[in-house]
Amino acid sequence: MLGLRPEERIRIKVDCIKRGYRWVIINNAYKDCPVYNDEEEIIAHVRKDDRLKSDESYCTMPCPKRLKERLLRHKEKQKELFKIYKLEWTEEQYIFLNIHRRPYVTENLSKPLRRFVKKHNLEHIAPYNLRHSFATFMFENGMSELVLMKLMGHKDFNTTKKYYIVVSKKKKLEEINKVYKNVYNKIYNDVYNTEKAV
Repeated sequence: MLGLRPEERIRIKVDCIKRGYRWVIINNAYKDCPVYNDEEEIIAHVRKDDRLKSDESYCTMPCPKRLKERLLRHKEKQKELFKIYKLEWTEEQYIFLNIHRRPYVTENLSKPLRRFVKKHNLEHIAPYNLRHSFATFMFENGMSELVLMKLMGHKDFNTTKKYYIVVSKKKKLEEINKVYKNVYNKIYNDVYNTEKAV
């Protein structure tokens, strides 16, 4: 969704998606944070709101109309589930909740994604692959480097290019066909012009 990091996707709160607006506000993270003892050994884990990865991650993201409508429908389903389970609903609630009506943490996304992939007979995909796919798709379809860099939450486009943009099979095929077409046209024109001169 919008090229967000997994921890950014799962932390979107209901109040960040407003009816009538085409933007999603990205302003917090929900993380699994280790608790250490005096010997710096992990003794427990606490799930809580926390800072985002970088200052560039705090942003307002454009949200396509279709995605916005789906998020709002999902919100209404969540409200109904809260009524069924007799839980208190607030607009501070997270949009994406697990079966226990608690926010996901990044570490818990792989298992449901594997089930989804298996159910729909898709190729293997990890939560972060969605971010890579977004960057590649947007870049290959002409999005400017500056805008893509900002959407990805990077300070420098080189980070986006080096770590996120891969060349898709489709793009490789298009480029090979383009070169072959150019070479074929050049050979054809050279032969045509030679015959014409004779």
